[in-house]
Amino acid sequence: MVVSQRQKRRSRLDPSKIDVDNMDGSENVSVVDRLTGKKITGAKAPPIKHLQEWLVRNPTYDVDPKWSHIVAARVSTALIF
Repeated sequence: MVVSQRQKRRSRLDPSKIDVDNMDGSENVSVVDRLTGKKITGAKAPPIKHLQEWLVRNPTYDVDPKWSHIVAARVSTALIF
């Protein structure tokens, strides 16, 4: 039997189920290139603790919309402390 469609792998880390209060900063955040649409995910994606610096060095990338609520919450929490 030949499978004609490529099977997609599921993400190990579902951003909708992450507890922002229990994050340690090592979670990799998916990013998307605005010009090409290319996504960087998984181990190749930048960790949240280095995300701001990574985005400055890579200005054509934005945070994947699936992660935007987590990044916004994490940034607002960091500003409080």
